[in-house]
Amino acid sequence: MVWKGLFILKASYDGRISFKPSELLLPETTEIIQFRFGADDEKDKNFLANRPLMLLRADVKGMPNNYAYFTLPLTPHALNVFGNNLSALTGIADASEVKSRLSAEYEVDNMGEYLNVRLRLHSQTGNEM
Repeated sequence: MVWKGLFILKASYDGRISFKPSELLLPETTEIIQFRFGADDEKDKNFLANRPLMLLRADVKGMPNNYAYFTLPLTPHALNVFGNNLSALTGIADASEVKSRLSAEYEVDNMGEYLNVRLRLHSQTGNEM
């Protein structure tokens, strides 16, 4: 559920949306789009901060201070749950009241390209689920 950016697992009430954590991320087999920007932009951790884009910023494995950008791997239900807190969830905006985070690491090797996504959820009391 979401209420002022805090997520809890209880029945719906007061406009909160109930959810199961397993219903928030798209399946691993889902193909998502990678966006390419200029080389300088892909080294700027704050590149998305002043742009009207809502993308997932992934650390590039083995390349410190390099980032790759992808569409959000969230289900429609997750978009309803997180609502106006998506920029805080993805780390684009600094919002100390939203502790939950969606993060990713992008890896390229001889076998292919991989996006490892992690969704850390915190309850209304601040405990990680």
